Amino acid sequence: MEKPAARSKTRLLKSIKYLVFSTTLLLFIAFTTGCAYNLYATRKMESEIQGYPRDPKTGVVKGTEAVTLDGTGANSALLVHGFVGSRIDFNDLGEILNDEGLTVRMTRLPGHGTD
Repeated sequence: MEKPAARSKTRLLKSIKYLVFSTTLLLFIAFTTGCAYNLYATRKMESEIQGYPRDPKTGVVKGTEAVTLDGTGANSALLVHGFVGSRIDFNDLGEILNDEGLTVRMTRLPGHGTD
């Protein structure tokens, strides 16, 4: 007959094995689900981006190219978009500033509107 200490040790080892197995399974499921979602999202985004009309000469998505609005005064403004943006983000602001007489340059940073 087993001693109580040996039974307790056996039970502890079974609990540890169960915990390790459960954790490994959970991590595997989370990892494969994350990879599958990443693959799906990448393909979806690429197919959507390909649908945008582009300028055949530059490859830039139409409407995202840099624009300069000439003003009547001596002052000017440079509008630079954020990380995931383009000049479309501030078209209205550029027109408002231009109506006030400022020369306005709305940029398109490299990589934005091209891929």
